[in-house]
Amino acid sequence: MDAMHATVIHLRHATRGLQRLAMLLVPLVAAILCSMAHAQRVTAEIGSRELFLDEPTRVVVRVDDAAEFDGPILPAATILEAAGLEVVRLPGEQTSRSVQIINGRRTERSTVAVTFEVTPRRLGETEIPPFMVTVAGKELRTTAIPVSVARSETGDLMRVAVRASPDPIFVGQEGVLRLELAVKRYRDAEFGITLDEGSIWSLIDREGSDWGVFNNALMRLLSEGRRPRGEVREIDGSEYIVFAIDRPFDPITAGAPELGEIRLRMDYPTRLRRGSGFLGDSRLTLGASRPISGRVGEVAVDVRAVPTEGAPPSWNGAVGEFDLAVEARPTSVSVGDPITLTITVTDRSGGASLGGLQAPPLADAPALVDRFRVARDAAAGVVEGRRKVFTQTIRAVSDTVEEIPPIELAAYDPATGAFRVVRSAPIPIVVRPSAMVRAIEPAAVEASSSPAPTARAEFTRVEGGLLANASIEECTTRGSLKPAQLALGAVPLALALAAPFVGRLARSRGESSETRRRRARGEAERAIAAAASGDAVEEALLRFVAALCDADAAALSRKDAGAVLAGAGVPDDLIARLDEHLRRCERARYTGDAVDSREARDLVRALEDAVVRAERRTP
Repeated sequence: MDAMHATVIHLRHATRGLQRLAMLLVPLVAAILCSMAHAQRVTAEIGSRELFLDEPTRVVVRVDDAAEFDGPILPAATILEAAGLEVVRLPGEQTSRSVQIINGRRTERSTVAVTFEVTPRRLGETEIPPFMVTVAGKELRTTAIPVSVARSETGDLMRVAVRASPDPIFVGQEGVLRLELAVKRYRDAEFGITLDEGSIWSLIDREGSDWGVFNNALMRLLSEGRRPRGEVREIDGSEYIVFAIDRPFDPITAGAPELGEIRLRMDYPTRLRRGSGFLGDSRLTLGASRPISGRVGEVAVDVRAVPTEGAPPSWNGAVGEFDLAVEARPTSVSVGDPITLTITVTDRSGGASLGGLQAPPLADAPALVDRFRVARDAAAGVVEGRRKVFTQTIRAVSDTVEEIPPIELAAYDPATGAFRVVRSAPIPIVVRPSAMVRAIEPAAVEASSSPAPTARAEFTRVEGGLLANASIEECTTRGSLKPAQLALGAVPLALALAAPFVGRLARSRGESSETRRRRARGEAERAIAAAASGDAVEEALLRFVAALCDADAAALSRKDAGAVLAGAGVPDDLIARLDEHLRRCERARYTGDAVDSREARDLVRALEDAVVRAERRTP
């Protein structure tokens, strides 16, 4: 009996020891299992193992718990060719993190997902080869994925096209580019239901599609809680829902525009099923689908250059139908006094590119330059709705001038295929003669029995500016000046007149054109580096062009910059490159896109080199 009691006691002690050992081993085993569960590994996932010929599908490669790794590396080209597959890595990575706490032990897990696009090029059974990732010198591979490739018998399910309005569109016109996505309507025979446009749009892979130049327009719609509106249209005897996305189009060169890669993807339904909603109600859901895609091939947008044959000499690129109105103030002046012309050009066609529209070339109008001094610089304009208003100053050269002759604007009218010239009405003006103020003693005036003949007052150009004379009537009412008064006033007047010439001479001697260009380039590069918006980059480039070509920076527009550079001998392709970059800066005001500052700096260097080469060619 005592022996049995001793055995029981011994067993109890042994059981308690095993319990204590188990309590010590359980956390250790849990930690080991958790560590095994979260070990570094790499996996590949695919949505469906049934692929369609020439239709891309996506494979996601996930790398778990690797702080740093190399890859994933694509299978060798020979292996892919043998499998009849094309594989492309898509840009970007997705990183996710999770935290687990087991028995007070904290475990973190991270996953990096990389997406590849796989396109089968051969029918039949094949497999997607393993992808390789290197972690801390150790190679990890995914498992090969067997797939079957069938021929797509519904290649007409999706159609993608880009059209322009108007068509054709000429350089100098404004229009609209429209992306049209046509999806064949789906009707389920079992339930007798045809999907509406909202259901079809929800199946489009918006993030996985490439929208090209239409991406910003789509993002703007989505940010406003809207989507492209779809309309039912019959195409080749079948009903399609056509979604349209528009963006402004202002072509600067002839030929097909650059649209970027446009490829749209969606899951097209193949079967519906009836399921239960959250509240137990019955509803139809997507039972099965297949991935389809469509891309824009050859761009069917006809951008034409205006035919120059038969163009009037005054034509400077205007395209459209316009009205022209000119106002002059003041209309009663002395010879040499400034007269401000306000030129209003109204677009009647509604499709002219007013941003690039230039003022009528006044300096090339013989009837005007024979009677007035006209600045060679093009006038700056302001767009107001469908009008553009220009202001320019002219000065009469003689008191024989009685009117401002008609000003003309030549434009190519795409509706008729011919050039039209509109002219303003002549503006009557009164020009009084002018004479230089001179010292005359009153006695000499009284002693004169007959008035001395006065020469016809004419307005002439002098170095340093335009000389505006006082009228004869003003001279007779101002009285006479004594020699001492004239001498006293002549000293500061002479100093004031000489100051610009002295300063200009000092600058020309102390600073070479190369130094000025270098300083302008440095200022432009610093401004571009500090620019926080497209507006700032655009302003820096225009200021640099003005400094490079001795133009007025305050009045320089994008089109003016092209004209100034052309006059300086800069090649047309470089001017077009600058113009396109300035257009991107203008678009960035509304889209919020970033502007490539490196391209802007390269343009600064290229423009400077082009001007230097042009100066060397010119004697």
